[in-house]
Amino acid sequence: MTMLDALRGWIFKLIGASVLSAIALSVTLSPKMKRVVALCCSFLAAAVLLSPLSGLAGSSFSLDAFREQGSYRAGVLEQKNEELNRAIIEEQCRAYILSKAAELGAEAEASVALKEDLTPYSCRVISDCGGAVRFVLSETIERDLGIPLSRQYWG
Repeated sequence: MTMLDALRGWIFKLIGASVLSAIALSVTLSPKMKRVVALCCSFLAAAVLLSPLSGLAGSSFSLDAFREQGSYRAGVLEQKNEELNRAIIEEQCRAYILSKAAELGAEAEASVALKEDLTPYSCRVISDCGGAVRFVLSETIERDLGIPLSRQYWG
């Protein structure tokens, strides 16, 4: 049940109690009885107004539950943040390799794998470039991205 559903239910209870009180007061004729009915209606209105507070003492409102939910959401956000950072870094490394290949006059396709600490670990480069261009590009990848030739896969 969402907060909006709970609020909607509470408002309907207030409206129902008000309508019930109005009907009870309108059908009561005796002035003494009207005071008793008015007192009962006041208790009913107070009970309905304060009914959301009764849930505070129960298990639905516990600080531990809020902490647990907050920790869970923080963990999910951290995981999503790491995934986004990983994707951004992989894409930046890939774009760097492609731009260096283009500077050398070669067309290429590349992908980069990262370590846990989000530093480049290996790359796969598919290109039709010749030996000299490939050598310069692989040296650039090793120097600038820190991926040694042993973890560069060419196709």
